[in-house]
Amino acid sequence: MTGTLESSTFEAASTFEAGSDLGLHVAARTVLERCPEPTNPLEVAVVLETCGYTASRAARLGAGGLMELGEQVLALMPLYAERAQEPSTAPGQPRSRRAQIVALLRSLGACGPLLVGLTTTFVAGVSFWSSAVAIPSIAVGLSLSTAVSLIVIAPFVQGFGRRAGFYLGLDDEGILAFVHRWTLEVGLVMTAGANIALYVVRNDLLGAGSPAANRLGLSVGLAVGALQVGLASFYVRRAYLAVVTLIVVASGLLVWRMHAAGAYVDPVALAAWQARFVAVLAAATCAASAWWLLRAGNSTPGPVWKPRPGALIKAVAPYSGYGLAYFVLLTSPQLIAGGAWQGRYEFDAPFAFAAGSAVVVLLPALALAVAATEEMFEAVIPDALAGHLVAELGHFREELIRYWRRRAITVGISGAAAAFALVVVVPWIDPRLGGGLVVHQFGLRASCAVAMAVMGVASFAAQLLLTLSQPRIPLIAAAGGAACFLVASGACSLWWSPATAAAVGLAVGSIAFAGLMLAGADGAFRRSDLTYYRTM
Repeated sequence: MTGTLESSTFEAASTFEAGSDLGLHVAARTVLERCPEPTNPLEVAVVLETCGYTASRAARLGAGGLMELGEQVLALMPLYAERAQEPSTAPGQPRSRRAQIVALLRSLGACGPLLVGLTTTFVAGVSFWSSAVAIPSIAVGLSLSTAVSLIVIAPFVQGFGRRAGFYLGLDDEGILAFVHRWTLEVGLVMTAGANIALYVVRNDLLGAGSPAANRLGLSVGLAVGALQVGLASFYVRRAYLAVVTLIVVASGLLVWRMHAAGAYVDPVALAAWQARFVAVLAAATCAASAWWLLRAGNSTPGPVWKPRPGALIKAVAPYSGYGLAYFVLLTSPQLIAGGAWQGRYEFDAPFAFAAGSAVVVLLPALALAVAATEEMFEAVIPDALAGHLVAELGHFREELIRYWRRRAITVGISGAAAAFALVVVVPWIDPRLGGGLVVHQFGLRASCAVAMAVMGVASFAAQLLLTLSQPRIPLIAAAGGAACFLVASGACSLWWSPATAAAVGLAVGSIAFAGLMLAGADGAFRRSDLTYYRTM
């Protein structure tokens, strides 16, 4: 809750009007950056004038002129000259090793669904919406509907997560039902509409696939969208243990069902059971989320905090745009490998498994992003504020930059190790897994793994900036990566096979995403203004 509250404060501070007291604090910070120890109002007024302050701007801040503004700003100087009496640690010093390990284990819970799904895929050859036992028509229907659901629902889930975290940080739980309605519920309706449209086009207009396979794909697509909506509330509340428990139980039942079928597994029956398990899991998570929202809704929000729908949409739009671009980059390669640029789609099992299993390389980055976000707001930023004068803004930035770079290097090393394990170690132990699913195409497997390792570093940087309420850079980087992926895969598809074009496009898109993200993040941390935390 501490990290959410701090990030909420940062966002609220950045949206206040210039006529509020915050404007005076900004003016004080501006003076201190150029004159750490002003002695009289005239000196302050001169500094303000050299920084572009005019009489009209002073009037907007409630002062009669620059001299009066200088007096008001000078009165704030004792506040900025105070040091914390007993700083808990050295500025920017990370938490203890034990605390870091505990935080990392907790953050791994956030990756629980992905980790469990990949484990069951390796061990038993089946996960919630993928299987080594499938006929082509079923594989096409399930993979298409799943990709559509993930891409359509992603911006709404990202928007809800950001705004719900903001209001939770303000201890205003009563408004969550309102936010849920205009983000997740709208997203679920849009996802359902997209899947129904896909079904009508394939079944009624094109006559592609069998009617049963198309109906099964529609049901899985709807269930996947509902599951994402149900899980969103769990992630906002950081109820990682509950999420992992639900996924483990459902995965265990699915694996048990597959082994209970004996030597021969009917692919139609297996796909039907997959759809049932996803639907039941979606119903359970949605019911739990509804119960939480109904309890939170007992405290009716006041009119001051309840925004207009248009204002809410505008506030979450950058975060939603990032979610859309990110999942286009993550999900679309499977469609390209199936022949989307050639105007068709055929499920490519080798590429689907290579790209799907390579997602395991993202796990270290996602886990470290959650842990680093908590550490940043619980230790790094508070300790930096406690150990430095506000006039020493440069030291704040240096501490934050060093922390960010150390963690980014850690993420890169972890991703490289995970990619090496996937490309080299896993094929070596393949016979011991029992599933026999490892794709023995080294180039394809290595390309996907390296692309995910690079994307992991970019994802880590993006999550840090999103937590600091700076979505513009992640949005531009993710959109640039997705655009590079589409251009590169489209160009390569003119000469190479769809799978090769998809792999090359994924690598190019990931590199572009990471390059834009790292450059933007480094610049953002260099420009970070942490004095808002002291002035609020």
